[in-house]
Amino acid sequence: MKCYVTTLAFDRLKMEFDDSGFRSWSAYLRRRLIGKGTIIQRPREVLEALDRIGAEIGRIGNNINQMTKLAHLMEKEGRLNEQTIRQFGEELCNYHHALKELSLAYYNLLTRFDD
Repeated sequence: MKCYVTTLAFDRLKMEFDDSGFRSWSAYLRRRLIGKGTIIQRPREVLEALDRIGAEIGRIGNNINQMTKLAHLMEKEGRLNEQTIRQFGEELCNYHHALKELSLAYYNLLTRFDD
């Protein structure tokens, strides 16, 4: 079976392929024709955004480390109270939740590009 497309249609398809992140035409065309999964437009931008989120989570982790050191110091000085411990626990929960979301986003993104 032969299929012909106009030069304009081919150029547009080629541009979309280049932006798709796929390495092979056949994998890209199968995904387009069969409709299995989602083709992410501008994957480089998506990966850059995920990297920025990852960096932010790293900064949050650094803040938690600083809070831990402060809590130990406060405990030694007898100034650690229940409210501080509760706030520290909430920050740890928020960090854990953000890390799980980022991991899931990475997993979902990478599984969309399985050739």
